[in-house]
Amino acid sequence: MLVYESMKKGFITIIFSLIFIYFLSFSLISLHRFWQYESFYYDMGIYDQSIWQVSRFQLPFTDQLGAYGKIIFADHFVPSLFLLSPFYWFTDKTEMIFIVQSLAVALSGVIAFLLARKNIKNNLVVFGLIFSYLGYVGLQNALITDFHDTTVATLVLMFIFWTIFMKKWKYYFPALIILLGFKESMAGLGLGLGLYLFLRKERFPKIAAITIFISLFWGMVTTKILIPYFSGGTYTYSPIYPKNILSWILNLFLPIIKTRTILVSLATFAFIPVFYIPLLPAILEHFLERFVLQPAATRWDLGMHYNALLSPLFFVSSLELYIILIRQKKENLVKFMSVISILMTLYIHQFLQHGPINLAFNKDFYRHTGDFKFLDNLTRAVRTDKLVMAQNNLATRFTHGKVMLLSNNYAERKPYAVVIDFRSGQNPNNFFPLSMEETNTLIVTLTHDPQYNLEKKGHDQYLFFRK
Repeated sequence: MLVYESMKKGFITIIFSLIFIYFLSFSLISLHRFWQYESFYYDMGIYDQSIWQVSRFQLPFTDQLGAYGKIIFADHFVPSLFLLSPFYWFTDKTEMIFIVQSLAVALSGVIAFLLARKNIKNNLVVFGLIFSYLGYVGLQNALITDFHDTTVATLVLMFIFWTIFMKKWKYYFPALIILLGFKESMAGLGLGLGLYLFLRKERFPKIAAITIFISLFWGMVTTKILIPYFSGGTYTYSPIYPKNILSWILNLFLPIIKTRTILVSLATFAFIPVFYIPLLPAILEHFLERFVLQPAATRWDLGMHYNALLSPLFFVSSLELYIILIRQKKENLVKFMSVISILMTLYIHQFLQHGPINLAFNKDFYRHTGDFKFLDNLTRAVRTDKLVMAQNNLATRFTHGKVMLLSNNYAERKPYAVVIDFRSGQNPNNFFPLSMEETNTLIVTLTHDPQYNLEKKGHDQYLFFRK
């Protein structure tokens, strides 16, 4: 008995240690990427500025394309983001949101472990589930790609699954409202959760019906009333519906990168989620929303933040199927599937996709941060209490003040300072919404503008101050 208890405590210690290392690794990676100016005002800066302003009891005005002078709800309806605002009562460092984001995903891993441990007694199977959950490259890429509401929402989604398994309905509905509040598009996920509650073996039809109603109501109100109200009449991300069934199918799988994303995502969990029907509607809705209803190619691969919520969905699908198989006395099959999922996760992570957590153990990655001191000096030379116009990756240093992205129409807003780093070989996104050529034209225009003085910092760094 003592040996068993010792082994049990040892396994728990191993899992929690792995989750802590995961949290620490992605905190370090995201922080150093921020210090290396690999974070962008669009989107990270928009979210950070809004969270900061609410922490100061101000309305969240941001510099969004086509929505200047309007609050963030003109673009996305994200009230749940402001649950993070109190963190800024303890620090004014932008780095805070990256740590909180990594912590949210790590805590979702803790909930995942508690769920798996309660329902499955075999350590190998539990380990396999957690290994696939945290090892999913789509989730890891979300953690290193700036800060996004979707990534933080993994914690709330996993907590919702915990309330379902534990039948804690007094926590379920508040959590559902919080989940929906992370973005108007969460209504589709809410619909999937409602169908899951109706289709799973232990059904909750009343809860399912209420969930579906709330989600549909939320989606309609936010996209048809609230966002148009704040934006002045439009919702930028209205879905584009294909004209026929064939187009739906083709758009789901083509271009081939979409098929690859689906297959690699499922392969991380050894394709087990395919065989658990109750959560397939939620998974299908996820891919339809990204691949069929929206044309942006940035949504198609495993990069950025778009895959983050798949990890909880795939985890619970696998857990539910394992529970069914174990009840059918097929524990050996479950063990075999767990081994396969571990091996496939390892192969995909290390050889096929080169998972980003490896950066945490790369000394050169940390040394590279020191190469950007010249940009630190550039941005620190500018006051933050007046309007600053800066390029996409530099504007993140001014989100707790007044900031706007590069614009040829700068004269309309009369920024006090303009900050530009015009080195060659940069990420084109650094100059968004302008191109590098347009930025060069802007520099020439500002140089000849009698309202501005040029204080050049280095060979390719430009500081313009309004006279």
